[in-house]
Amino acid sequence: MKDVVTHNFSKNHVFFSTTRGNYHYPTHETPHLLVANFRESGQYVLNTRKVTASDSHFYMLNPGDKLEIDLRKKHALQTFLIAFDQTFVTHVFQTATSSAESLLDDGLAGTSATLSVPAVPFLMNAHISDLLYSTLQSSQEDEILAEILLGFFPMLHDTRNRLENLKAIKRSTREEIYRRIFVAEEFMREHLSETISLDQIAAAACMNRFHFLKLFKEMRHMTPHHFLTSLRLEQAYQQLKAGRFSVTEVCYAAGFQSPASFSHLFKRRYGCVPSALRK
Repeated sequence: MKDVVTHNFSKNHVFFSTTRGNYHYPTHETPHLLVANFRESGQYVLNTRKVTASDSHFYMLNPGDKLEIDLRKKHALQTFLIAFDQTFVTHVFQTATSSAESLLDDGLAGTSATLSVPAVPFLMNAHISDLLYSTLQSSQEDEILAEILLGFFPMLHDTRNRLENLKAIKRSTREEIYRRIFVAEEFMREHLSETISLDQIAAAACMNRFHFLKLFKEMRHMTPHHFLTSLRLEQAYQQLKAGRFSVTEVCYAAGFQSPASFSHLFKRRYGCVPSALRK
């Protein structure tokens, strides 16, 4: 069963569906296409590779990419597919990457910025998620779609930089390494409150610990341990700002084993002790 809502905004198209059960759409070429799922993960085949989209990550496809949709869910799965007009994407991308002076002098004339997106997942955040749902009820649809693209471009910039950090020669190899490390990072986010080892994190990426450690440091310029600690501190900061839990509760919920160690790391990161945020 599939309930579909379609919005046509100028030359952009937003498809929103709630799927219960199985749904299959055969391989087809895509435009610039954002693929996102909520409530559960959706299964796809992107350029012959099986991928998923979920609450935690989405994909942005290039014109000419090949996509097969293969949704098999017992519970309601929400799907957003946003087909962007190529000229619209180019104009927003040029605006985002051009200097203020050039935009005032020439507008969009003579610019040649192009958008090419690697076939890797992108981290879903609250800003993008809220904008996606806003497309279903706002009368300012093209403005919202432009905001989605403007929120996506910094992610794309960061992702390209991380891919360039990897020393593998082939682009396909770098993208595969990126995808595996992304899975490992998701594993860390999902297990922040637990004691997890490097072996467990590497296993999530289907690598041995030494290979994973080398490639993670190449891509992130930090160790998995430092990345995990950073995630834990970010969670603790947000929980302390909300003021609903004690410092000790926040400490252990974020996976720290000692309040003293937590306080030391927190002060080094944020310049104040954890209790200062609760006053």
